[in-house]
This record gives sequence, C-alpha cells and structure tokens, in this order.
Amino acid sequence: YGKLYRANRLAGLGYMVDENIKNWDPFNENNCFEAQNSFVKLAADVDEDIFTIIAPDVKCTDSEGKEVERDSSEDYINRNAYVYTYDTRYGNQNDSIQIEFVADEDMDLYIDARNSYAGVFSVFVDGELMGVDVTAYRRCTYHVGEVKKGQSIAMVSVIKEEIPIGMTASNFFRFAKYDDAPFAKAYEKLNRNVYEIEEMDSAHIKGSITAEEDGVMMTSVQSGIGFDVYVDGNITECESIADTLIGVPLTKGDHVVEFKYVGLNPLYGKIVSACGVVLFIIMCLIYY
Repeated sequence: YGKLYRANRLAGLGYMVDENIKNWDPFNENNCFEAQNSFVKLAADVDEDIFTIIAPDVKCTDSEGKEVERDSSEDYINRNAYVYTYDTRYGNQNDSIQIEFVADEDMDLYIDARNSYAGVFSVFVDGELMGVDVTAYRRCTYHVGEVKKGQSIAMVSVIKEEIPIGMTASNFFRFAKYDDAPFAKAYEKLNRNVYEIEEMDSAHIKGSITAEEDGVMMTSVQSGIGFDVYVDGNITECESIADTLIGVPLTKGDHVVEFKYVGLNPLYGKIVSACGVVLFIIMCLIYY
C-alpha cells in the first residue's frame, strides 16, 4: 500500500488495543487515508479523523506542457480522486506528467499517487525540489510536510519502464491533510501498555505486557506464517487482524506472551511432497 515514511512516534512489536480492532477491514476502505482513520477509531476509541481528504483545484500537464483533462467520472469525483489518462507518445520517461495546485490553507500535506506503470515521483513546493524517490513505484504515499496557504505544490511522475507507444497510461492522485492532535491522543492510549521484549531470535519471542482491561494485544507479527502463541505458558487461539497481523486476546492483568515458530502445517508439506513424487513417476513412465 505504498511507501512507509518515518514517523515521530514509534509503536512497539505489540500493544494493547480495543477489542473493536477485530472489525478493522482496511481493504474495504475507500482509500489509504480512511483506512488509517478507521484504525485509530477502532484501536484507540478516538472519534476524530487524523486525515481529512481535500479537493484542491489541480492542473495536470504532460511533458510537452499540454493540459491533460481530469477523468470526470462521477465515482472519481465523489471520492475526491484525480484520475488522468493519456496515450503515450514515446514509451519512456518523455511521457511524464505533472500535477500542480495552490494550497488554500496551512496544512500538513500527504499525497496518495498511483500509476499504471512503474514511475519515479518528485515533489516541488514553490519550485523547490522537496524530495524524489530513486526507486520506481506504481504506488506511493508521499508526505509533503507543512505547507503554507498560497504555496504552489507540484508532483511529477516520470515513467521508468519501457511501455508500448500509444498505450493508454493512467495516473491517480488523492490529497489529504493530517491532524496530529487525534493521533497524539490515540498514541498516548496505545503506548500505555506495550509489549516489553525479554528474549528474541528468528524463531522465538518472549515478553511481558500489562492489560488495563480486557482487550487485544495487536502485533506487527504476520499471521498465517507458522507461529504458535502462548499466554502465561498456555497455547492460545489468536485473532487475525485485517487478515494480516496476529492479535492476541488478553484479559485484564499482567501476562507473559511467547511466540514460537513451528512452521506451516506439516500436512501441507507432505501433500506437496507426495504430489511431487507422483509427478516424477508419471514423467519417468512417459519418458520410458
């Protein structure tokens, strides 16, 4: 879902969240900003949004300075999505495009940008280069930073792969301003009860955590990759948060939580091995 940028506040490997986090479905959200908003509300019971989608007056031009019209589809307009499509003339970096708009207020600005091709994104504020990605992405969530009312913001997308001449290329942008106050409120709550790691290697993690109330210890450990989880020495049935991360249900009190890597279900390996043997025998018979 884009490039992750350095934050001023860091979360531990695990921390206590509200049980409502089980309902978090970021893949069902309209965009990455709304996914973050719903996470904060469900995990920390915070009412305010940390991101607000904005709809600036954007101008888009190609590498020759010709204006590219915004897709006027009602669905895109209603979702404050800026979509531009054009037919490539060169099939290389000469087919780059630029979007530009003027900030109508002071804000901490983020841009969600996507291409139908691998491209390099560069951001300018009042003509000054603020940042450029040396790696080509099809999607990038870019933190422009604090901008002042009246400043000009531009983003240039340069193609970094060979594509057919005459191919229809598409570019997608969405803009949001960030409010630190509700995020600080959520972080303060989540940071009160963090997982303190005591032992850790590639196959084992052991630590302790205090739960002020019944809830879920959300972790950054990927679910479905072969970890057994023990709480106070007892193996525990865990939640899969957003079908991605391990969530450990905990009751109020102090707990010791261990993660032990056991690999995926050995039955899968046996099935794959058996299929390989059968396939090998069939190949030998055909060859014979």
